[in-house]
Amino acid sequence: MNRLLVAVLIASLGGNAVLLARRYASPPSATQRPAVEHDGQNRTGPGGMPAATTHAGPEAEAVVVRGAQRSAWDAMAADDPKMLLANLRAAGMAEEDARAVVRARIIRQFEPRRAAIMSGAQDLPYWKPARSAFQDPGRRMELRQLQREEETMLRDVFGEEGTDGFPHTMVIGSVSLAEVKSIPLPPEKQQALSRVMRDYADMSSDVLFESGFGILMPWDREKLAYLEAEKRKDIASVLTPEELETYDLYASGTAQNLRRQLSGFDATEAEFRAIYAIEAASRSGLPAEVFGAPVSFSPGSASERREKIRAALGEARYADYERVTDQSFQRARDITTRLNLPVENATAAYQLGREMQRRAEEVRAASTMTNDERKAAMAALAQEAGAHLDALLTPEGAKAYRNTGGSSWLRSIEARGGAR
Repeated sequence: MNRLLVAVLIASLGGNAVLLARRYASPPSATQRPAVEHDGQNRTGPGGMPAATTHAGPEAEAVVVRGAQRSAWDAMAADDPKMLLANLRAAGMAEEDARAVVRARIIRQFEPRRAAIMSGAQDLPYWKPARSAFQDPGRRMELRQLQREEETMLRDVFGEEGTDGFPHTMVIGSVSLAEVKSIPLPPEKQQALSRVMRDYADMSSDVLFESGFGILMPWDREKLAYLEAEKRKDIASVLTPEELETYDLYASGTAQNLRRQLSGFDATEAEFRAIYAIEAASRSGLPAEVFGAPVSFSPGSASERREKIRAALGEARYADYERVTDQSFQRARDITTRLNLPVENATAAYQLGREMQRRAEEVRAASTMTNDERKAAMAALAQEAGAHLDALLTPEGAKAYRNTGGSSWLRSIEARGGAR
C-alpha cells in the first residue's frame, strides 16, 4: 500500500500514531506524486508537441486514490474497531500499520469524555483554587470508569497486549505483556502470568483511585498488602517453583530496584543472584512496585545485610559494590555524565569524600586540640576538599554537587569549620 496514504490515514487520527507517521514522511518518488486526472484525450501544445502537464499548487494538490487505495479510504468508514481492522487488512495495509490506525481511533474516541472530566473545574473564578480530577471523588471515579471502558475495548480488539504502552490505560503496578514476554517462560505461562498481574494491578489501581493518589490511610495499605499477598499466591499457582524463581529475578520489585542500584557495578549473573537473595530475604512491608509503599528491612538488618554481601563478593568486589551504591559517588557520576567528564573523576570524588571524612574524624577525636584549633582545622579541610572538587567536577559541577544529598560529608565538615 502507498506509504503516503498510510501516513495520511494515521495523521487523520491524531498524535497517537505520530511516530509511525514519521516512518512514511520521506518525500514520495516520482511514481508516488499526486497526479492530475484527465479525460483520457490526448492533448497537444503549439507545433504538435505534447502539452505540459499541469500540477496544482500546494493548496490544491490532491492524491488520486484508486483500487486498493480507494478501498482503504472506504475502510475508514467502519465504526466498529474490529471491522475497521479487518477492512484495513483486506485493503492491503501492513498489520503493524493497521493496528496503529485502529488503536489511534479507539484512543481518540475517549478523548472528549476524558477532557470533559479533567477540565471540570475550569468554570471557577481565576482566584479560586481548582481541584484536579484526582482530588474530586466524583470525577476521579468517572475517570476510572472511562479507563475501564477504554481497556476493555482495546483488549477486545487486540487481545492481552491491547493496552501495552498506552498511558491512558496503564494501571499502577502493571507489567505489560511485552515485559512478561521477556521472561524466559513458556508462552502459555506468560499469558497466564500477564492475566494475573493485570487483574491485580487493576484492583490495586481501584484502591489508589479511591485515595486520590495521595496519602495512603492504614486501611489502604491493608488492602494493598492483601492484594499483593493474594497476587503472589496466584502467581505461584500458575508457575513451578523454578519458574517462580525466574519470574522473581526478572520482574520482582526487589530485582528491578537492584538492577538500578547496581548500575556501573557490571555484576556477573552469580553476583546478581547472590545479592538478590540477600536483599529479598531482608525486605519486609509492601513491595516497591506498589505506589507509595514503603520499603523496609528487618530490624538491625542493614549492617548484617552488608556483611553478607561482603562475604558473597569478596573484599575487592565489595569495595566496588560499596562505591557504586554510595550516594556521593552516584551524584558525582551523574555530574560527570552531564558534563562529559571521565567517570574516573567521579571515583576520585568518592575517594576524596572518604579520605576527608577520615581526616575530619581524626580532628574531632584529637584530645590535644582546643575548640578554636579544631574549628580552624575543619575549615582548612573544607577548603581543601572544595578545591579538589572544583578540579574534578569543574567549579560549576562542584556547585551542583554541593546541592545534592551526595555532598552531606562536605557540609558536615564545613559546619564544624564554622561555615554558614
